[in-house]
Amino acid sequence: MKWEKIIVLSLLGLIFTGCISFGPQKFEMKLSRTYGEEKNNLAYSFQTIPDGYILAGTSSNESYDILLIKIDKDGNEIWRKTFGTPENDLAFSIHIIDGGYMIFGITGLDTRNYIIWIIKTDENGEKLWDKTLEIEENFNIGSIQQTSDGYIIVGPVQSSRGDESDTMIRKLDKDGNEVYKKILDIDGYDMGKSIKETPDGYIIAGSIFTDTDRNGLLIKINRDGDVEWSKIYNYSDKDWLQDIQIVSDGYILLGYTSKKEEEYLDYGGDYMLIKTDKNGEEIWMKTYGHNISEAPTKHIENYMEDYAFSVLEIHNGYVIAGYTFINEEGTPTIFLVKTDKDGKELCDQLYGTEGSSFGGPMIKTGKNEFVLLANTWDPENSDIWLMKIVVK
Repeated sequence: MKWEKIIVLSLLGLIFTGCISFGPQKFEMKLSRTYGEEKNNLAYSFQTIPDGYILAGTSSNESYDILLIKIDKDGNEIWRKTFGTPENDLAFSIHIIDGGYMIFGITGLDTRNYIIWIIKTDENGEKLWDKTLEIEENFNIGSIQQTSDGYIIVGPVQSSRGDESDTMIRKLDKDGNEVYKKILDIDGYDMGKSIKETPDGYIIAGSIFTDTDRNGLLIKINRDGDVEWSKIYNYSDKDWLQDIQIVSDGYILLGYTSKKEEEYLDYGGDYMLIKTDKNGEEIWMKTYGHNISEAPTKHIENYMEDYAFSVLEIHNGYVIAGYTFINEEGTPTIFLVKTDKDGKELCDQLYGTEGSSFGGPMIKTGKNEFVLLANTWDPENSDIWLMKIVVK
């Protein structure tokens, strides 16, 4: 069905399947719980709260509705709420504000002119108010982030020039009212994907297309949405940025590249991590993936693909979450990588199910501890998967 295809494409991405260690560190699972009552349950965003976690996504019975789940620190479900319209709905992002929650959802996603649905709830998930925000046709949300004075949305929108796209930002106040919207002044076919607030504005990671290549793109804008500078990162014919983290001396950029080292076969792509200074100048670039000696005989082309979703700074390094096509059935499996501060890989590990598994956003909960929000996917039974992991 069309809606199920959209859900799969919107994924942020319980059996241990393997671990490869390149140093003394390893991943150790401390908590692993799944949540699913209806036919399909998927989560795209979560936050830590004093007594546990709050998750937001979508669930289906006869149609898809926005789903809100509160979970205690041990992973037990406390309550769940759903919010629905006659259309298919999902929650894209959740934030904590005024003792309650602000949910940014989408209604009518299976149309070309869906609407952003903003829901404010109290601490028990009871709706206080809601409003809608109309957006341009062919606008695709890349990221919604809470800021010091409200929220900011970034994503690509079809250009007035035709088939090209431009990066658009929408600035909202704390009540979800629009402050401004702007199309960024970048030459070419550009697509903003992830945005973070800086002391003097915002930093955006995404991609830009030329006649022959797709390259990584980093854009710095001020608080009014004006472009201050941009940088392009070109390592192969297919490079793009998926996530960005602000670190003390610059930025960590996470993405995808088809660049290969000598021992790698010339197809497929890998995780890409770039360290830059505060002006976007590259300090180092590293890739992480699988070489041909590890590949099964079946689905060898799919096997080489590694898609990163999120990066997190933890003690003395970084953790990357995403998914890889590693099994013989050609279905995606969660792929975690731990690096040191210089991007050297220390260990990696795979987690999967009998079907498809996608690694999503992460939140740091301790010096060497983090929580990963993931999803399993099956057309008949998809579940939300929450994992607490320690790097030992």
